[in-house]
Amino acid sequence: MNTLNDNHQSPYFLATTALEEFWDTSKPLLFLGEWCRRHSRQAFWEPLEGKVLISPWHDTPQLHQAYHYIVDLHERLLPVLKNPLNSIHRVNFSTRYWRIVLGPWLLYYLPIIYDRYRCLRSAFNDYPSLTTTVLAEESWITPCDTTEFVQLIYHDSYNLQLYSRILKLSGYDFPEMTFSVAPMPVVSSERNIPGWKTLWKKFLVNKLTGVNQWCKADRSIILRNSYFSPRVKLQLFLKTFGRIWPVLNRLTPTPRFTPNPPVRASLQNLLPAENEFETLLNHLLPLDVPLSFIEGFDNLQAAAERSYPSSPKAIFSSAAWYFDEAFKQWAAFSAEHGARLLGIQHGGNYGSLAHHPIEEHEITITDRYYTWGWQGSRPGARVTPWFAAKLAGRKPLHAADHKAGILFVATSMPRYLLQLPHTPDHFHQYLLWQSRFLAAINPPLLAMVRVRFHQADLGWEIAQRWRDAYPEIQLDTWETPFLKSLENCRLYVCDQLGTTFLEALSADKPTILFWDPVINQLRPEAQPYYDRLRAAGILHDNPEAAAQAVNVVYEDVAAWWNNPLRQTARAIFCDNFARTSSNAVNEWTDEFKRIVNNS
Repeated sequence: MNTLNDNHQSPYFLATTALEEFWDTSKPLLFLGEWCRRHSRQAFWEPLEGKVLISPWHDTPQLHQAYHYIVDLHERLLPVLKNPLNSIHRVNFSTRYWRIVLGPWLLYYLPIIYDRYRCLRSAFNDYPSLTTTVLAEESWITPCDTTEFVQLIYHDSYNLQLYSRILKLSGYDFPEMTFSVAPMPVVSSERNIPGWKTLWKKFLVNKLTGVNQWCKADRSIILRNSYFSPRVKLQLFLKTFGRIWPVLNRLTPTPRFTPNPPVRASLQNLLPAENEFETLLNHLLPLDVPLSFIEGFDNLQAAAERSYPSSPKAIFSSAAWYFDEAFKQWAAFSAEHGARLLGIQHGGNYGSLAHHPIEEHEITITDRYYTWGWQGSRPGARVTPWFAAKLAGRKPLHAADHKAGILFVATSMPRYLLQLPHTPDHFHQYLLWQSRFLAAINPPLLAMVRVRFHQADLGWEIAQRWRDAYPEIQLDTWETPFLKSLENCRLYVCDQLGTTFLEALSADKPTILFWDPVINQLRPEAQPYYDRLRAAGILHDNPEAAAQAVNVVYEDVAAWWNNPLRQTARAIFCDNFARTSSNAVNEWTDEFKRIVNNS
């Protein structure tokens, strides 16, 4: 990557996004980040010889310091937002209520705004004479809800709006242009189409549990986005005689209201500012708070009352705490009136990563939090090691040398920073590691590699990068469910701490892992379990070592995988991070019965 960071005073033009309409190519170009340079547009931007500015997060200690600052800022800001929000809606809800409802948006918003501010501040500190083109104020929009906010972050136009607002409120006066900042949902060209058995099970669960139109679901445990399979949800429903109640209604969309500036003015200057950024934040918040928390609040409250029972015993969810606004309002209101909130992890790096804001949020808002086997270390946290809901009822796959192919599962992340401490520079490094891995694979094995990309490319154009560099590689399709692809390969390879590597290890599928341990910093209590995988030759710290392992073991994967040392390391790891049981459905049934019976 071509970077610079000196005090040259030339009249550089700063490109803040990949929107080329906003670039002045008559001046020397500086790119605020790698996100400005789309792979498919390389033929356009490469001859311009623009330079990419060094990220303020290139220094790891500074990055971790920023993470802790944002965590502290979140805790300072949430209580001061409570009173004006209660006043706007004529209610008297607790800080916990607003943490459940508003907290997920703040988890994303604060690091995003801080990152955009720090990147601009770094650029103008080093190049005070910089010029740029900003988005005209008449083009600015307010997101409907948390979902739309995150979807907008995936796109250049809304990031241009954020940069433009920060520059305007910081006193800069630059040329303006209008541009449509329309919400654009992330759509993949591939769709995960379930088989007829899955569709039938979903239909049956829907019919059985849909009787809450005439059979009262109050005092039951309500499941919403639980990650239990349709078959397991049906078993739980039947085994508890309907006391476990899966809710399958669609996510309630937030209507697009018109922002109400006089009402929003009550959110201005709430935080006692301790620095320049917090002064800026006090002015940005009234503009950026999504409509669902102000103008659309009553509408969503009415939708929640129509969609959910009024007096649940408990509410259980894995993933609905973030983007389902009606659910969040209902869950928060129910908790205010005595319902217990039960959470369970839904990703592969819980209990492992040293910095995990999502995990912290879920543990904080719930009364009991179920993990996939690991024990929390926070004092007072009600963390319960249990069985992974996502893995319940699955059968092991084991090594099978009669199968062919290497399934390589990759991931994606937004081109613009979404959450600290994960940066776009980290993902750029991640893509380089993939190239290094493929370069070290024996040529005859390259044709055996089948790559499964993340369903959402998010603008990285990863598949095209692979096609350009390695046309012989096969691309897996999302029309084939992951478990089917996993079952039909001989060897599974993964280069990130996602969920799929836990699914593979728990299924006893031969697995080779690699990722950058500097970027993926582990917490001390998790380190010994990953060290066991490393000592067993399953986990590797660089792509060349992982490729060499693939080259050596592929011809006789079963003998390598079934080695007692390797199997012991796998079993110990899974018991702590991907716990399963042949009796998991009954274990969950008994646990839910205990909650219903107040024990």
